[in-house]
Amino acid sequence: MTVTEESRYHLHQQLDDAVGEKGATTMMELLPPVGWADVATKRDLDHQTEKLEFMVRAEVAEVSAKVDRVRAELEKAMRHQLTVLLSAMVSIAGLMIALSVYGPS
Repeated sequence: MTVTEESRYHLHQQLDDAVGEKGATTMMELLPPVGWADVATKRDLDHQTEKLEFMVRAEVAEVSAKVDRVRAELEKAMRHQLTVLLSAMVSIAGLMIALSVYGPS
């Protein structure tokens, strides 16, 4: 059974006859504005909480995977940079030694 505005009005009139205008208004304000089917239950909230937790876990896993990829790329870039710098330093050191041994005296 759906609650219509007409049935709410008749209820207000009956309450007005029984407890007076102020009491009827107070009672009507305590009733939900729509049918009870639209009121969330604890089970509804638990279900929504589970869905939210699942979504958060999925997002955290996605961010974690992206961080892992960035970390791997950064490590690869740092290894490459270290290799290039060490090669350059060894080459320069070799040139310095060659110049000191065979260079102009």
